[in-house]
Order: sequence, then structure tokens, then C-alpha cells
Amino acid sequence: MTRNTNRYIEDTIDRAKSVAKSTANFEDTIILYDSQTHRTDITSLYNLGKTYHLQDYLLLILMHGNLKMQVNNKEITLSTRSCIYIPAFSVMRIMIKSMETQFLLYRFGKIARTMSVNDLYMYDDRVSAENVYYKKLNDQEYNYLKTHYDELAEGINTREFKHRDIFVRSYNNILRIFITNLFEIDSEIKGDAISRQENLFRQFIELLNQYASKEREVQFYAKQLDITPKYLSTITNTYSGKNASTWIAEYVVTLAKQLMKEKHCKIQEVSVMLNFPSQSFFGRFFKRTAGISPKRYMLTELK
Repeated sequence: MTRNTNRYIEDTIDRAKSVAKSTANFEDTIILYDSQTHRTDITSLYNLGKTYHLQDYLLLILMHGNLKMQVNNKEITLSTRSCIYIPAFSVMRIMIKSMETQFLLYRFGKIARTMSVNDLYMYDDRVSAENVYYKKLNDQEYNYLKTHYDELAEGINTREFKHRDIFVRSYNNILRIFITNLFEIDSEIKGDAISRQENLFRQFIELLNQYASKEREVQFYAKQLDITPKYLSTITNTYSGKNASTWIAEYVVTLAKQLMKEKHCKIQEVSVMLNFPSQSFFGRFFKRTAGISPKRYMLTELK
């Protein structure tokens, strides 16, 4: 028996607007979400355990509580007064959220990214597990970000405010400079803003989202990109420190865990849904990649 499952949710500005109770936004440039004014809860934007493919980049400031996330197959835990910067086209999943979680969230659209390139000649939109930035904030950093957020939200929400476009553009650029310094990001544009290799890496992630439940061979993805398997692994190593086969294997195991946890699928069902020739083959693949058998995973992790 097979079941349909949504491997990821395409996370666009329109989707986020439709699920949030209220937002502060300026067209499709910057959108703000927070819990301090009871606008929305983080899980109303991103359901626990669901996988989202981000189309924009996010800056999340955790004011209070704890949050466990998975971004591009990397597990990250945030605590009170921590923040995380996630580039566009990343794959994100919120795994655990404490009851008392309070947050501020900036969501920057394509226009905001273009502004920074044009105004500042800065580019920091790199997609890889290693380039997801997060840290515990000191008092000065935290107070700066909170003040910036409050001032930007007030300006965006003031309809009679003249020249709001200039106001938003200025605050966007100020924040981009702050983020670059906060995380010591190399934002220098080297040649084209997006190199051919980086574009191929992004396309590889897109293909994983589309085909990972059926295709596990590096050759398949290399053929889709019209490059050699060796060159594909060179690219993935450059941007993530992992070869293409490791990316594929870890992504498939993530899908398997999702099916077992969210859909309560049995091991045999998962092996069929992920196109394995047999349950035993799936079991060996899962254990080799995750370091634990699927049966043991279900017994220990899904109690």
C-alpha cells in the first residue's frame, strides 16, 4: 500500500501571509512576524515536523524559550536570546518548540536582497549547511535587534508615513550590514552574484525535493543537471563539505523518519514509498546512513 505525502511545503511570502494572524509588511520587500504583540505563534507559520523549502531568507530572534530546528540536514538548537540567519532556498523543519517561546522574525523577499546588492554591493545569500548562521546574543546585540525590529514595524504600520519605501530600504540595508558583522559573513561579490557552481548546487537541492523519494543515484541528478557525477560531488563538497551521495542518503533518511513520525507508517510501507527493492535493503541503507536500524529508531525515538 502506498500513501501520498508532502515531502516539503513550498514556503513563499503568499503562503506565510495566509497562515499568519497578522503581519507587518511593506509590499513584498520585508515582512515581520512576532509573538510579543500576539500577532502569531511560530507553529502557525511553520508546523512542527513539517519540512519547508524557503524561497526567502529569514532572521529569527528567539526572545524566550527553546527551539530545535533542522536546516539543510543540520540540527540546531536555539535558546533564549539566540538568533539564526537562514539563506533563501534552504530546507527547514522545526522539530521541538517550548511552550513559552517568544520570537521576532524578519522575512526578506527578493526585492530586499536586490536592494542590498545594488546599494551596498553586498551578497550573503549562500546556500549550504555550513552557511546557516546562529549564535547566542549578548545584551548589546539583542537590544539592537529588538530596537531595530520595533522601529521598523512601527514605520511599516504607519500608513501616513511619507517615503516609506526609502525608510524600509534604509532599515533593510542597516540590518544587512549588522548581520554581516554579527556573523562575520564574507559578503564580497566575486564575479557574478550567483556563480554557475552555486546555481547548480541550488538546483541539486531542488531536484532532491522533487525526486529523492524515488531516485538515490548520483548519476540521475548529475544527468538532470547535465554535468558529470564527479563534478556534482565537487560542487556539493564546496558548498556543504559533503559529497552528493551523502546528501542524497541523508535526505532520504530524513524523509523516512518523517514518514515514520508524522504519518505513522510501518517500516515495510516506508520502504515501498521510498522505492526500495525490499524492506531488508531499506533497513541496511537506513542503518548505514543514520547509525541505527529503522526498528531501533521507532522503538527509541518514537515512543
